[in-house]
Amino acid sequence: MSYSASCLSHIAAEKGWAYELIFIENSATDDEIKEQLMINGRPDLVAITFKTYERTMAFKSASAAKELQLIVVAGGVHPTTCPDDLLNSGLFNIIVSGDGLGVFEEILDSYKHLNGIIYGKNHKDRTKYVKRVFSKSQKKIIKESRSILMLTSKGCPYSCSYCSSNKNFFTFPLEAVVDEIVSLKSQYNINHIIFADETFSFSAHKIKSFRKMLQSRNLSFSFSLQTRADCFSEEIAEEMVKLGVEHLSFGIESASPKMLDFLNKNMPIECLYKSKSICSKFNLPFYVNLILAIPTQNVEDYEMTLKFVKDTKPDKINACYFIPFPGTPLFDYCLENDLLPRDYNLDNYLGYDPVKSPVNDVMSQKGTLIGVDYNLASHYMDEIMKYDFLWKRDFVLNKLNEIDSQGKKWIIYGAYDYFYRVLEMISSKHWENFLGYQDVSGGFFEARHQGLTLPRYDWNSLQKPKIVITTTHKNKYFTDVIEATLRNDYGFYGTIESVATIGINACK
Repeated sequence: MSYSASCLSHIAAEKGWAYELIFIENSATDDEIKEQLMINGRPDLVAITFKTYERTMAFKSASAAKELQLIVVAGGVHPTTCPDDLLNSGLFNIIVSGDGLGVFEEILDSYKHLNGIIYGKNHKDRTKYVKRVFSKSQKKIIKESRSILMLTSKGCPYSCSYCSSNKNFFTFPLEAVVDEIVSLKSQYNINHIIFADETFSFSAHKIKSFRKMLQSRNLSFSFSLQTRADCFSEEIAEEMVKLGVEHLSFGIESASPKMLDFLNKNMPIECLYKSKSICSKFNLPFYVNLILAIPTQNVEDYEMTLKFVKDTKPDKINACYFIPFPGTPLFDYCLENDLLPRDYNLDNYLGYDPVKSPVNDVMSQKGTLIGVDYNLASHYMDEIMKYDFLWKRDFVLNKLNEIDSQGKKWIIYGAYDYFYRVLEMISSKHWENFLGYQDVSGGFFEARHQGLTLPRYDWNSLQKPKIVITTTHKNKYFTDVIEATLRNDYGFYGTIESVATIGINACK
């Protein structure tokens, strides 16, 4: 669900409007869309926010709304970068190009008399970017996961050539962010916060100020952050540890100086390696984002990135294939150099089919750019992910061999990606004392890995484990959630071990 849609709905609610937050599935038919639009009667206004790869479903939704003779307003990344695309379609009454929060109150007051393209502006009250409302499904997810995604700024001060982030950068008042966290804690009992903006982690002073604000409210959470390697230091790492950071992702993209220049990262290669060393010193996770199939990327560039992966052994790798988006310098580069395919159109975005693939799966799709060697990109994608799997498998199996040889019964306990990978690893051999696994995510493992025959552990079983293996490293979340659940809910008082890789590989 769009962050901005939640903020806009809060503004509407403050002005006395009734609202309904709706997420249209890719597979929805015209009749199903119309039914959702009319779920609480005939709406006065339909507001749609979307990115370029969501265009097909956005236009389909707008078409359904027009058939119902509803007024439609659109905003978001694609309407901002391609307003004429929407105008020419005839499906949208009002098109907001730019920041919609600063003009949304005007739209709500005058929507019957507005038409065409409206240029957005920043809202003068920056707290409006923090306050949100949620749909029933969102509330359910927040309550079950006890986590929330938040922002502390809008836009980005950097100019990476592949990114469509708004360059009109500004920060939100930290006091307002903390006030919203207090409210969310009260309503949903959250214990983990995901800050989606890179800039929160650029200043040790900002992190320290934020931490002290939380402490003054007797609040403590675990955090997921993003950052840049060239903005990372030991001082910042120390503050992150004090704050409770447990997931830290670096926008590396490539370890080739040539490609870093091409992407306008303005980042020396040395700081990539230094960031890993700092993470190891402070026992912080080292997650990296990589991009493959970038125009001009060659074997030498890929080899440098593969070497970086082997040297640093990231705790997690998020790798994707490059797709250029309108409004970015690299899209203009592809256009000027005739790299876009002849059948290029915004409905089937460079090979991405939104009907067949989840909306958030766009970055895992290969593009169809002319002159890009996708076979080479796929080869190095396989090499990177294979190496990542193998070194972690060796680490996990060696540790579990030691545990199994003790003659004590053990189970493995966890959820989601790394947990599933560990289960795949241990399924390759026989264990004398393994009782089974517990998937606390609700059975996603069984749905994704039906071919594996590992036993699932039931705490009502007569055989009780002496050791529980988790895939979470021993941090605040481990203590507050994993250990507390095992001790309090299951009455387990044995040994809890971790097979997390965080902090075990210092980069020299």
